[in-house]
Amino acid sequence: MAVQTRLDECLSIRDGRLFVEECDADQLARRFGTPGIKRPETVADVFMRDLVPLRLRRPR
Repeated sequence: MAVQTRLDECLSIRDGRLFVEECDADQLARRFGTPGIKRPETVADVFMRDLVPLRLRRPR
């Protein structure tokens, strides 16, 4: 017997899986993808973006 927990009008958990209305959220993510997550900029990112190009343009 399937265990179902209703979270609100659209969301439910069935046998440990999240459903959006009648669609399994995992299957939706596989079919349509998920939003990208932008990581915070690091010091190395700033160095590579800003300082390396300046050093390459500087006359020797």
